[in-house]
Amino acid sequence: MKRSDAVPDKFKYPSLIKACSKECAVKEGVALHGSAVRCGVGSDVFVMTSLIDLYGKCGEILCARKVFDEMRERNVVSWTAMIVGYASFGDLVEARKLFDKMPEKNVMSWNAIISGYVKCGDLKTARKMFDESPYRNVVSFTIMTDGYAKWGDMASARFVFEEAPGKDVVAWAVLISGYVQNGQPNGALKI
Repeated sequence: MKRSDAVPDKFKYPSLIKACSKECAVKEGVALHGSAVRCGVGSDVFVMTSLIDLYGKCGEILCARKVFDEMRERNVVSWTAMIVGYASFGDLVEARKLFDKMPEKNVMSWNAIISGYVKCGDLKTARKMFDESPYRNVVSFTIMTDGYAKWGDMASARFVFEEAPGKDVVAWAVLISGYVQNGQPNGALKI
């Protein structure tokens, strides 16, 4: 892009930053961050949310928080990206603080906080959040099924799985994998 003198705009930066995020290319992401600021789109909500996602996924949680704190306008995706960043970093205290402050939540934000608790092994809090969530989809149920399976509670995993609406191939794979990983291949064969 530099060779062609093409200048990215607020629509191209998020895609470029997302590509850096997938490769955890922080150096390149920082360069794009600087370029976005110089081009006058550094304060765009979509550009900044992409940067939060990049920094959070690549372990630069302080940079993610700095971008988040500098945002004049935030949307549910911005808040959720920051929560995912903290959860990925293992900081459920900060993730929960942000979650509780969110002015608006959706199924993705609820799934993000539930997933964070599951990944940290706090199934009790994950289940509490799951039960409190006004928004649940097959992903919500699959997160809980996976959590119970990973911690060896196949009875609870199966119970949650059975309640899931519109089970997809991922939900089925999680349950089958859970049975196998817990030394219960017959359970996998029965379903």
